[in-house]
Amino acid sequence: MKILIILSLISLLSTTKDFTTNSNKVISSKENRCTSWDPWGTSGQERLLYLKICEYSSGGSGYIKFKNSNNQAVRISYKLTFNNGKTQTGSTNISANSETNKSSCFNCAQKNSGVKYWSLTKIAFEGEEGYW
Repeated sequence: MKILIILSLISLLSTTKDFTTNSNKVISSKENRCTSWDPWGTSGQERLLYLKICEYSSGGSGYIKFKNSNNQAVRISYKLTFNNGKTQTGSTNISANSETNKSSCFNCAQKNSGVKYWSLTKIAFEGEEGYW
């Protein structure tokens, strides 16, 4: 019986996938959970500004990313309102036809609260007052 268990374990170990890279860094087998790109407006240049809300596969925290599909750079100010009533505000520049890096968002994870809704509080395209 012991030999059968040992042989079963050896067989299992030999078929298990290795989730390490050449640098010995562990790669998660789960992907982060994200919304699709959510557009801000329904017309004009504003309809080409998007937000994606993500939580890490561990569910412990999250992040947001903005995307600008316009041919012109933009500076935005935003406000996230969470299910627990807390808010997070910020501002960022987004180059033309690009997206931002991840911005940390603890309450974006469902177990911490989750996002109830979001808004852009200021939008200034390159050349307009308020853009820098």
